[in-house]
This record gives sequence, structure tokens and C-alpha cells, in this order.
Amino acid sequence: VEGRAAGLAAVRDTVRPGAADAVARLRALGLEVWMITGDHAATARAVAAEVGIEHVLAEVLPAGKADAVAGLQRAGHVVAMVGDGINDAPALAQADLGVAIGTGTDVAMAASDLTLVGGDLGGLVGALALSRRTVATIRQGLVWAFAYNVLLIPVAAGALYAWDGLLLDPVLASAAMAMSSVSVVTNALRLRRFRPPATAAEILRPPLLARLRQGAYLAGVAVVALALGVAFTVASRSDAAERGMNGLLAWQAGMGMPMRPAMSAMEEAEVAPLRPHDAGLRVDVDVPADLAPGRPATLTVSVRDAATGALVTDVVRTHQVWMHMILTRADLGTFAHIHPEPTGTPGVFAVTAQLPTGGRYALHTEFRRQGQMADVLDARELRVPGAAPAAAPPVGEVREQVTGGVRVRLDGEAHAGGRSDLAFRFTDAATGRPVTDLQPYLGAAGHVVVMAADGSSFGHRHAETEDGRGRPVLAVPGTRFGPDLDLHVTFDRPGTYRLWAQFRLADGTVITAPFTLEAE
Repeated sequence: VEGRAAGLAAVRDTVRPGAADAVARLRALGLEVWMITGDHAATARAVAAEVGIEHVLAEVLPAGKADAVAGLQRAGHVVAMVGDGINDAPALAQADLGVAIGTGTDVAMAASDLTLVGGDLGGLVGALALSRRTVATIRQGLVWAFAYNVLLIPVAAGALYAWDGLLLDPVLASAAMAMSSVSVVTNALRLRRFRPPATAAEILRPPLLARLRQGAYLAGVAVVALALGVAFTVASRSDAAERGMNGLLAWQAGMGMPMRPAMSAMEEAEVAPLRPHDAGLRVDVDVPADLAPGRPATLTVSVRDAATGALVTDVVRTHQVWMHMILTRADLGTFAHIHPEPTGTPGVFAVTAQLPTGGRYALHTEFRRQGQMADVLDARELRVPGAAPAAAPPVGEVREQVTGGVRVRLDGEAHAGGRSDLAFRFTDAATGRPVTDLQPYLGAAGHVVVMAADGSSFGHRHAETEDGRGRPVLAVPGTRFGPDLDLHVTFDRPGTYRLWAQFRLADGTVITAPFTLEAE
């Protein structure tokens, strides 16, 4: 008035409630906060100081806001732009992340990538914290899934087979894959319980419990998965589990049988074995030069293609072993059923044998090639230095033996020139009670070797039984046999025959019962 100041009127934008706290939490997240405004520089600096913003660009025209964002991007920054007006739309579109305020203009919301419901800037802090937690969860899922496969693929490939024969059963592999998916998905679902940090201090110094929860869940899942894996591995080795489909497939593979079209028709057919020459093979058996009675000796069996001389690579397990080797002295006074194992060289197998006395021994080696139903049987003579004991020819039939506390009786008539139906009966030698808990032995109810007394013939047969519907009972793990087992044998000609029958008792002991029969 009359040249003198009589009063002052000041107009300014009001700061949104919670803006200062939101800026503090953004800075706690490690972000730089800039103010870009068209307002007067003094007003902009005052507002920036009030809310804690250090970087201020004032008196910027609408087009200049977009240029300012582009400049920050050229400097290597990833820029999120927050605005609510028409003038902010170009900058929102230019930014890497455009964030509109829900109470602002429609143009701003259309140009943005994210719209905050309401006018609270704290929602921006929550959105950024949630996005970081989401990315961390994705990384956890990737690490977990890859770790699962990195650990289990070698196990599936047999890396632990040398230790207790541990393999990854297909059922366990599928369960492990499911556990991987369950752990990743459930870990992601934990985001539903996400709560944004309430203060900057909570971001800078997260509560101990919250930090423990981040890693404890997956660690807990890993412990549970390991415990389940151990439990299922133990369960998979039980008799009950091995009687399932996987057990049947594993049993079938160990039997050396080709896959049959109908799994319900899995059975073993008794097919006469082939001589190596008829199978197109050459079998060599190497013995140590210092072979002596009573001294362990390593016998090496090599199987070659007769035409090329190359070692064969397709010998498979038959009755759960790679080879059956039967050693009997010429007078049939000794018997040994042993099993050569792979040496690491395809087609070459070795076994340690101990021959009790000097003399001549009959050596029968039986094996099977992949995809074949007939075994290959190699027969040869082995001489051990030293005198052989005087032969004691069998006198009369021997139909009953007691071994391992079990009385084994062989009933039935032996007829030459046709099939003879015989039967074993098992009773407890002390109590006379029937024995009904015989276990499978090498994929059969029992193994029986039949030889003429003069050693001129050899047969390897298997004891068997039928269920109530007349179907053969497969000797899969978990099956129990007794007190009766059938044996079907063809005796080529009349005369005396020796039989060695082998069975596995309930405690795992393998017994051998020798018999003598007269075929008429």
C-alpha cells in the first residue's frame, strides 16, 4: 500500500500423506529418487527437502520430462517414472516402467505400465518389493529344479551302484520329479502371503524370523524330499514292492527273457540249450597254470563269434546271473554251482573256484544271448593235477536227504525216453511240520542239475509249482514256496542218474540235496 508491503500470499502444492515415508523406503531399497517438475525451482526444492529427495529438475516443460527420462536412461539407469497428469504422459511412456496414480488422469494411466490404486505412494514400494520377491522366487525355483536333476541324473546313471547296488527306480524317479514340481509350485504360492515392508527400517534390517523363513522353506522341502527318497528306496527293496510291475520287469530282465506282448503271460519256456557251435559261438575257458587241489583258482570264460573271433557283447543275465557254471568230478562225487561275473571286458567273465581233489572234472557253462529263448551250453573236461579218490559207484536209489534242518524227499517214477513227473516235499527235520516258506533262488523255486552216473548227459532244470487255477507261479521276490514242488525231467535212456537240487530257505541259506534215481 502506497509503495510498502502490507502482506504476502503464498500458494504451494501440498505433500501427499506418507510421501516422505515412501521416499525413505524407496531409498532403503537402493533406488535413487528424482523429482522432475514444471514448478518454480524454489518451490520444487522446498518440497524435495520436505520429503527427502536429493535430485531435483524444476521448471521442466512437458516434452522436457520425457527428455530428462531419456537422459537418465542414456546414463545407464533403469528408470521408473511416477506421474498423474496429462503433462506426465510422454515421460511415462518413455520410462522403462511407467507408474500412474489411480487418482490421476486417464491419459496418464493409459500411458503407464502400472497403476497404483488410490493416491498412496506406499503402493509403489509394495509393488517393487513384490517384484523383487517374485524374481527371487523364480531363481530359487530354477536352482532347486536344476539341483534336483544334477543330483539325481548321476544316480539314475548308476553312479552309486557300486555302493550297495543303489539305482534310481523309475517309480522313485517319477516321484522325485513330482517332488521337484511340488516344491517349486508351493514355494511360488508363498507369494500369496506377501506383505509389503511397512517402514524403511524393516527393509534395511529385516526381522530375523523373516530372513530365516526365506531359506528355511526350501531347506525343509529338501530334508523332506531326502527323507522320502530314503524311505521309498528302502521300501522299493522290500519283497512286497518287488512284486509290483517294476519288480516284475526287473525280474524279467534278470531272467534273460525277451519282452512278451502280454505282460500277464510272462512265463519261462523250457527250451533245449544249444551247443556253442550251433549258436555260432566259440567258448574258451582259461585256467591257471598252477591249478592244484584245494587251492582257489580263477577260471576265465571268453565268448567269441565263431566266424570273426570277436568277443560278443550281448550276453545277458539268465536266472539273475550272467552265467551258470556246474563243476562235477568224473565220479560225480563233488558238485559246485558257481556264477562267473563280468570282468569289465565285454564277453569275458571270471569266477573263483576251488576243486577239492585231483582228477578229471566235467565243466558245464550255461549262458544266454540277448533276445534268445535258448541257452548256450558249453561242456568240456578239466583236469586237476593229483590223484583222484577211488570211485564209489552209487548203490540203490537215494530219495531223501536232510540238510539245513529240512528234510527233502523226492517222489515219483523215473521213466527213460519220456517226461518223468517228480515232486519234492519239504518238512522240518525236527518237528515233521511242512515247510512253506522257501524263497526264490536265482529266479526259480529251485535249481536241479541232472546227470547220468557215467557223466554222459547233463540237464539243468527248475522246480516249479502252480496256483489254484493251474497257472505257473513266478519266482518273483516275495513269493513263498512249499511244502511241495514239481520237477519235470526227461531221462534219455535207462540207467542211474544223479540229481543235485538247490533251494533257498526262509533265512536265505541255500541248501543242496543230492539224490540218486534209477530210470527204467
